[in-house]
Amino acid sequence: MKFIWLYITVPDKETGLNLAEDLLNKNLIACGNLHGPFSSIFRWKGQVEREEEYVLVAKTRKALFDTCEEEIGRFHPYECPCIVALPIELANQDYLDWIKENTRA
Repeated sequence: MKFIWLYITVPDKETGLNLAEDLLNKNLIACGNLHGPFSSIFRWKGQVEREEEYVLVAKTRKALFDTCEEEIGRFHPYECPCIVALPIELANQDYLDWIKENTRA
């Protein structure tokens, strides 16, 4: 079984906490950590934008990525949300077992 961290940017703390709680309540993630605020600078529709954002890091199974992506897309306020999966290459077995136990098959 393979595991991932989801890296998801959100516009504010409340959105990040609500998104994490939604995913957690549906057993799509085992945990979410909200970091920020961060200053983001990016190009959007031809313009350089500067915004304050937060990053939600969520731990889950690789097999749940598509379902997580769909759920995040329904909930997320951005037109083009950042949803990136980072593989967990190495981790202690107790931690991986905990992710497995707290996410649906």
